[in-house]
Amino acid sequence: SATVENLAHPQRQVLNADAVLLLPDASGALQRCSGQDNVAFHIEPRLAIMAFEGGVVECPQLANSAYAVLYLPLKAPMRTRGVITVAAADHDARPLLARRERLETMASLAAIAVERLHYVDVAQNTQVQVVSERLRSSILSALSHDLRTPLTALVGLADTLTVSRPP
Repeated sequence: SATVENLAHPQRQVLNADAVLLLPDASGALQRCSGQDNVAFHIEPRLAIMAFEGGVVECPQLANSAYAVLYLPLKAPMRTRGVITVAAADHDARPLLARRERLETMASLAAIAVERLHYVDVAQNTQVQVVSERLRSSILSALSHDLRTPLTALVGLADTLTVSRPP
């Protein structure tokens, strides 16, 4: 959703860093959120998984990348919700590492926001299921009523025929 995509934008303005939000898909694999394809730095999937499962991973500079990247897990109260990867926009890791505590705080707030969005989705899905069940029950009730009326008339006529035998 657009709200999730906006969680990575403050890093650019506040910390002069690019950020990409990785959230698990239905199968549990970490995927970039839509709308973040313009961020140029390379994300190492193995390091993202390590951060998701264990904790913060610092990558001062990968051999195939000019960026210093920090992988921060999105630890929400109930469980880890994803990973935010932060790369220094000027390719210097020192300011990122000096502001690590601030980045971890931002990741914690982003995790809470992602978890809240998850529970909003759960509540909406539950509400849709309740409305669907009501509609199904209403349709079955109407169908049952519409079938009972002619069946009752047929049963009444059949009873009348058995009671009144022709001479």
